[in-house]
Amino acid sequence: MNHLKEKVIHCLEKNPTTRNDDAQLTFNIIHEYYRDEMFYDEKKDKWFISTYALKIIREDHVKRIRAKLNEEGKFLPTDEKVFKQRRLNEKYWRKELGYN
Repeated sequence: MNHLKEKVIHCLEKNPTTRNDDAQLTFNIIHEYYRDEMFYDEKKDKWFISTYALKIIREDHVKRIRAKLNEEGKFLPTDEKVFKQRRLNEKYWRKELGYN
């Protein structure tokens, strides 16, 4: 997991827009480190990612690492709406789990 954390930090530093979207962050990690596992279809004008890459870099793992970094005050979202939504979600989950 520490190796993945380094990749997450690198992509968050390199491209601040990934701070707002975990799917985009995951895509950037795969694009940066596993480019051989990506395929571009010119006819469809879309990128495709192999299932192998998606098994190695799972979005839920990336999300947890990014969330932990946010708790430490690092790499906060650049979009105010995303920031507020994550705060609302945190309050909701704390309430549901019985925390004050």
